[in-house]
Amino acid sequence: MLKRDMNLLESYRYIQKARSEKTSPTTMYLGIILFVALSLGVYSLKLFFDNSTLETKIISIENYINDPLVVRKLNDISIMQDNIKQLDSLKAEVVSIIDVLDYIPRFDQEILQILFDNLPENVGITKVSYIDSWISMEVTGQFASDSSNYALRLQRTEFFKDVVHEGYKYETASRSYVGNLRVQMKGGK
Repeated sequence: MLKRDMNLLESYRYIQKARSEKTSPTTMYLGIILFVALSLGVYSLKLFFDNSTLETKIISIENYINDPLVVRKLNDISIMQDNIKQLDSLKAEVVSIIDVLDYIPRFDQEILQILFDNLPENVGITKVSYIDSWISMEVTGQFASDSSNYALRLQRTEFFKDVVHEGYKYETASRSYVGNLRVQMKGGK
């Protein structure tokens, strides 16, 4: 075998020089600048296409909003909302009227039933009149205490707001005592 003089150092330097020429700082900077420029170009194109897509969507939305049929429907909806508000205020008024009507005392069969059910024996009602929430009665009985006893019975029912015994007088023609009562009805339920 023949020994040749090999210069290993020289071949090493050659390899290192080739490597350094490949990755020189100028080449790296140029590569970075080229990459950034390409990235900005691609991003600009993306923004351009997004912008044009949004502009077409905006135009289609504006056309929809300005369409006479849509404008008419929106006006109809606005009128309906105003009518609903008016109906709500009317409903509140009707509810308050119903509350007032429920509170007003009424002269009905139940009141007459209570007046007759609590009537003592040998006592009769000769006259009944109704004014506002007051019922005026004229009752006749054999004793002076009959009309006041009747007033007490009506008070104990707690059905009436107020029971007033206005006194009595003796009638000689009928030989009976005639008493006057006033009963005020309660309002509400």
